[in-house]
Amino acid sequence: MKKTISVLLAIIMLVGLTACVTSKTEEKSVFEKMQDSPVQLMESSDGTRVYVWNNELNSLSSFELEKSPIKPSDKEEDWLYRIIYNPKDKMNNGEEIVVFFYSDYLQINSDYYLPKQGGADYSFILNWAEMKFKWLVKTYGAE
Repeated sequence: MKKTISVLLAIIMLVGLTACVTSKTEEKSVFEKMQDSPVQLMESSDGTRVYVWNNELNSLSSFELEKSPIKPSDKEEDWLYRIIYNPKDKMNNGEEIVVFFYSDYLQINSDYYLPKQGGADYSFILNWAEMKFKWLVKTYGAE
C-alpha cells in the first residue's frame, strides 16, 4: 500500500514538473499591453498634448489591424496624432508603446499597420483619433 501511494505521488510530481517546464508564458501582444496601460499621452502634430489616466485610449486596440508588409514612404515628422502608452515621464517601469497616426496607416513602435481586409476603413480610424483628441482636450484640458 505504501509503495502504491509513493508511486502515485511520484507520478503526480513528475506530471506537475513536466507541466511547469513545458508551459510557456505567452508574451502579451502589443494591443494587450496597450489595454493594460494605466496612463497615456495623446498629442497632435501642432504640439497640443493631453495626459489621460483612466484608459480613455485603450479602445484603439479594439480595431482590427494587421501588420503591413510594406514600409510606407512618409517622413517621420508627417504624423497627425501620436499616442504614447506608459510614457516614460509618468511611468518609471512601464514599457513605452508609441502609436503614430499617419494619413494612410498606423505605426506602432517600429511596425506599420493597416485595417484588416473587410474591417473598418482607415479613414474611420483616423476620424476616431481626431474626435478622441478633441474630446480629451475639451474634457481634461491640454498642456
